[in-house]
Amino acid sequence: LYDHTYTYWGSMLREFGMELCVNNAWSGDSLGSGRFKTRAEQLHNNDGKTPDVIVVYFGINDCWGNGRNVGELLNLLENKGNKKTDDVVEEWYRGVIAKEGDCTNWDELYATLLFKLMDKYPAAKIVCIGLAHNGAKADYPSADKWVPLYNESIRAITDYLGITYVDQSKVITNENCHAYMHDTRYLHPNAHGHRLIFEEIV
Repeated sequence: LYDHTYTYWGSMLREFGMELCVNNAWSGDSLGSGRFKTRAEQLHNNDGKTPDVIVVYFGINDCWGNGRNVGELLNLLENKGNKKTDDVVEEWYRGVIAKEGDCTNWDELYATLLFKLMDKYPAAKIVCIGLAHNGAKADYPSADKWVPLYNESIRAITDYLGITYVDQSKVITNENCHAYMHDTRYLHPNAHGHRLIFEEIV
């Protein structure tokens, strides 16, 4: 059995002498649940110490089954014509924020999460981890469709906001995921998978 020191964030703590402020991960949660709206503002510890670094790894549970509607951002970018990419994303982002959390599409929910983090912890460096491939397991048939789309959305949003994006799918692929995921559904990284994620963050 492995303990938290074998996770990507445990490696960060151990190898860089960092101190854990809050681990606000919930097993099985999704952006669609809406719980992130309060959890994003609860990353300071009981002493009021706020985080210097926030690592966001969210979305694989939203992908489960048929996936949550990825939203319109990618379509807007694909059909932007002569508009600049940043202008398209900015107009979309301003529209998302104006909804004040009343969103249903996945890209809007992800953008709302990042807005809340930046608003609550403006001095923190945010790192967003993209989703890994899972080998298109029979009980997770939508992975090949949704994972790339979710990752494209994350990259577009983080590029616009100046947030670091870690492309996990570059190192954990359909071909090698069986070696880096510990469960039969290939959803959760094992110790070797967590090490790869840590190295990509570095």
